[in-house]
Amino acid sequence: MSCQVSKSDVEAALKVLNFAIYHKELTEMEEREQERERELDRKRKADHDENDGPDRGPKDRRGPKDKRG
Repeated sequence: MSCQVSKSDVEAALKVLNFAIYHKELTEMEEREQERERELDRKRKADHDENDGPDRGPKDRRGPKDKRG
């Protein structure tokens, strides 16, 4: 077996490695984005549940009471 490596083999190997690195980084970015979206969904749901939950009681949306006298 020859110990020499041709320039074209090195270039091909570099292309494969560069693609593998690119693919790995892209996959990691997509996973982080999905996790951010899941976290935002959890926060939105928690905010919604907090604002409309049954344990808060009725909301008085009429504003301050008139002081007529």
